[in-house]
This record gives sequence, C-alpha cells and structure tokens, in this order.
Amino acid sequence: AEYSNQPVNLLKVLKMLLVHDIVEIDAGDTFAFDTVAMQDKAARETAAATRIFGLLPPDQGAEMHALWEEFDAAATPDARLANA
Repeated sequence: AEYSNQPVNLLKVLKMLLVHDIVEIDAGDTFAFDTVAMQDKAARETAAATRIFGLLPPDQGAEMHALWEEFDAAATPDARLANA
C-alpha cells in the first residue's frame, strides 16, 4: 500500500486477491500468452464465480462477487493495486 499513488484499503485488496485466486483455482489459471485459453477465459471464470459464490449465504456471495468484479474491472485504486 505504501507504493500506491492513491489511498487504498489494504484489507479489501487482500480480499480481492484471495477471491480472484479462488475463482482461478476452479476455472484454471490462464497463462498470459496462451491465446487459445484466453478465448474462453472470461466465460470459465464467470461460471466458476457464479458457482462458488452461489454456495455462500446471499449476503456473503454478493460481497465476494462484487470484490471479484471490482478486481476484474481494475477501475478503482484498490483493484489496480491488487492487479499490480
């Protein structure tokens, strides 16, 4: 967090990282230069996130899904740090 150009919520960043990894465990981690696997990466990860977060109580599932979407969009300072 000390290297971020903007204030970040470190606990939220850590949650994003863990949620992202849980989805990748289920969907499979796609190598950045694997052009074939990249074609269906979004669909695999969306299906995994929906399945995994659907197992949780609704409020927890919604929170985890929101964290996953925020990480994926990389539009907030927290998400950009997590992606870095």
